[in-house]
Order: sequence, then C-alpha cells, then structure tokens
Amino acid sequence: MTPTLLLHENEVDSRTGFRYRTVYVYSENSLLHYHDYYEIFLILAPEVTHVINNSSVVLTRGSLVFIRKSDVHSFAYRPTKEPSFINITFMFFS
Repeated sequence: MTPTLLLHENEVDSRTGFRYRTVYVYSENSLLHYHDYYEIFLILAPEVTHVINNSSVVLTRGSLVFIRKSDVHSFAYRPTKEPSFINITFMFFS
C-alpha cells in the first residue's frame, strides 16, 4: 500500500503553528500516511495498535508518541464512540 502525504496546510493552523484535537474513532483502520509536519499523540483508548515504519506496536492508555515528518504510520483499533487519542500537529515556520 502506498502511503498518502498529508500537508500542513490542512492539518496545522497557519497563525499558531499547531492544532490540537481529540480524535474519536469510528472505523477499524486509518489511512497509511506521512506528513510534512510533526505530530504528538496521547492514547486515551484502552489499546491501539500503531503501525509505524513497517513495525506494529501495541500502545495502551497513557502512551505518548512523537511522530517525525518522515515516519510512515497508521492505526488499527476497535471502533468506539469514546475518545481514542489527543492529537497535536505542529511545525516550525520561519
């Protein structure tokens, strides 16, 4: 599967340089992707499988992860209407 490039223009507030959101997951899998910005996420769900750079890692509630621009990743989790993670996307503007 070819990863999709996500661009900061759609994911980061150009005025502040970051975006904060709580993610509620309703599907089984997320899109395999990478981006031109950085990302930090905090797991709120009991368990999430994070696929990153061709490796799978099981993350539990309270796990905090930093994603670099070059990381290719996606998530696999049980569908829920409860929040799955807190996501902060950011980049440095010059």
